[in-house]
Amino acid sequence: DGFEVYYQPIVDCQSEQIIGAEALMRFSMITEEVYTPAVLKKEVLPKRQGKLFRYNKPILGVFGTSSKQGKFTLQLLLREKIMKRGYSIGQLGTEPTAELFGFDYVFPIGYNSLVELQNEEAVQYINMQMQSICEKEPDIIIVGCQSGTVSYDYGNISFYLFQQYAFLVATQPDAVILCINYFDELEYIRRTVQFIESSSPSKVIAFVVFPVKLEKEIAGVYGKKTVISEDEFKQRKSIVEKVFGIRTFLLNQDIEEVVNHVIDFFCEEE
Repeated sequence: DGFEVYYQPIVDCQSEQIIGAEALMRFSMITEEVYTPAVLKKEVLPKRQGKLFRYNKPILGVFGTSSKQGKFTLQLLLREKIMKRGYSIGQLGTEPTAELFGFDYVFPIGYNSLVELQNEEAVQYINMQMQSICEKEPDIIIVGCQSGTVSYDYGNISFYLFQQYAFLVATQPDAVILCINYFDELEYIRRTVQFIESSSPSKVIAFVVFPVKLEKEIAGVYGKKTVISEDEFKQRKSIVEKVFGIRTFLLNQDIEEVVNHVIDFFCEEE
């Protein structure tokens, strides 16, 4: 996109902060310093009696029902297509590679996260990132989360998605595109939509289906997958749209229609 991206090393690979991070330790054999997105407690400014900024730009959120369903791919496609139509984009990502693609900021939650903040601190930190993006005067801000949004099961503390909740309430998207799997249960999709719309002033305006199905459902999202056929997508689309009344698209194939839908939504809001 013509962005100049540069990095300054912020983590010394011999620091105790990264002991146990295998990938970083490998890099330490090559160079003494490695840049990796990290959010440390010392980076959080005073709380200002709890006051937060209110955003004055339209915000589009990309959330999902699970991991491994193309959320980051969708964010990149939206960025490309919307910018080609002449709109300026502000963007906050949660993938550690987000800044390499021209995103303004990254809040790197997810696997092996180097975010040290608790929930209140995370909301405050994200709020400051969002305000900084607003001050750049973009036409629209796109934010994208990690993994799922609502806990599918409650039998292990690792199933609780506290960071995703903090990201949702901190970014306050006006509209949300929810990435869903072909095999997601309708009730789980319903719970996710209701959670998003009740936890923030957001409206889920579209579903984007990741075009694969599980060969063995017992293996979950980490099992072997096969690509769904066009007929399978059409059947699933028909069911989902009938149940929820929300436009449903296929990842990659329908991206221009997704962009049209997003622009129409924000034009109607104005």
